[in-house]
Amino acid sequence: MSGALFGGNDESVSYVQGAMFSNINTILIIVLVPILAFFVYPFCDRRGWNFGPQRRMAAGFFLVVLSFAVSAGLAPMIEKAYLSSGRLMEDSAKYDGNYCAKCYSAWLQFPQWFLLSLGEALFSPTGVQFTYIEAGRQFRAVSTSFWLLATSFGSILIMIFEPAFDSANLSSSTRGWAYSGIGLGGFFLYCLTSYYYVP
Repeated sequence: MSGALFGGNDESVSYVQGAMFSNINTILIIVLVPILAFFVYPFCDRRGWNFGPQRRMAAGFFLVVLSFAVSAGLAPMIEKAYLSSGRLMEDSAKYDGNYCAKCYSAWLQFPQWFLLSLGEALFSPTGVQFTYIEAGRQFRAVSTSFWLLATSFGSILIMIFEPAFDSANLSSSTRGWAYSGIGLGGFFLYCLTSYYYVP
C-alpha cells in the first residue's frame, strides 16, 4: 500500500502516514518470535503435532503470500476512495473541512502487516536455525551466508520488478497480485523441494 494513499501535507488534518507502518513490522517480529518459540512450538510438540522446521517455513511462506493478496484485494477500494475524495484520513469524523464519507482508515494496513510479520517470524528464524543445524560444523558459516545471499536475491528481484511496474503504470492492486503470484510460485517450489528433501 502506498504511503501516498494514507498521508498528506495538510497540517489541519491528523494523518496516519503509510510509512509509519513499516515500524509495526519490526515491533511485531520482536513480539512474535518469542511467543512462537516459547509457547506455540512447545504447545504443538506437547500435542504431538508435526510442526517441524520445514512446515513452519511453509506456513510462514504462505502467510507472506497471503499478506500481499490481502493488500491487492483492498487496494482498488482504497484507490477508488482516494480518487473520489482526494485524500484518505485517519478519522474522517475529526476532519473539520470537507466531510469525507468514503475515506478509509490507514489501520486497514494492520492485518497485512500482521500476516507479513507472522510469516517472517515463522520463516526467517526457523530457516537460519535449520541451515545451521543441517550443515556440518565446518560449513555452518557458509550455510548462513548462503541464507543471507538468498535474502539479498529477493531485494534484487524487487529492484528489477519495480522499475518495470513503474514503466507499465501498473496500479497498486495489479502489483500486489503480481507479487502474490510470484510468491505463490515460490511457495509451491519450496513445498516441492521440501517434499523430496532427505535429512
